[in-house]
Amino acid sequence: MKTQNSPFSLRLIDGLSRFFFWFLASVCALFLIFAIINALGLTPDSPNVGIDLPVKFNVMEEGSFAFSNTVSSISIKEASGTILFQNAPRPFSIVLSLCILPVLGALLYILWLFKGFTKKVKLGNAFDPVNIKHFKRIAYVIAGIWVYMQAMVSTFNIYTLPKLSFDGLEFSYTHGSYGSLLLFSLFIWVLSHILEKGAEIEEENKLTV
Repeated sequence: MKTQNSPFSLRLIDGLSRFFFWFLASVCALFLIFAIINALGLTPDSPNVGIDLPVKFNVMEEGSFAFSNTVSSISIKEASGTILFQNAPRPFSIVLSLCILPVLGALLYILWLFKGFTKKVKLGNAFDPVNIKHFKRIAYVIAGIWVYMQAMVSTFNIYTLPKLSFDGLEFSYTHGSYGSLLLFSLFIWVLSHILEKGAEIEEENKLTV
């Protein structure tokens, strides 16, 4: 009996999922090595640490806007950006590394689950019960990342933000939203139930035949 090859699109998605999984695994391994070396104090100097500010800051920058032969005054009242800690204190860089590691681990776990899903789909087992479990776990992990990010932003507001001092800047104390993570988690969770229903229909069709 001649075997039928899976479509190119499925093989491509499966290959990309494997590539991104091993790429992220390599990044996680390098980051873990750096975190250990930094924690042991084996680096010669304190590293420069750059992070995206999880909060916005109030500024009053004025400018002009030209449109249709009309010039109007404009001003920036709120903005966001990246903060660079030059020669950051070693304890701060260690704590920051420890905060990043759980997120990297969660992302690696998600890609590992998705890699298993694409492998089974490529083999023609889209409604395999393992796939349904994987999708539910992905949804739960993404929701967990959202909760973790809320906790991290609140911790940043309480302990780090009061220690930052800039002339002419006023930070907005927000607890972060990252609502897209929740929506994506809900989408994956609904998709898992669609796969579960598809598995039930497939099983009924087998019994009918």
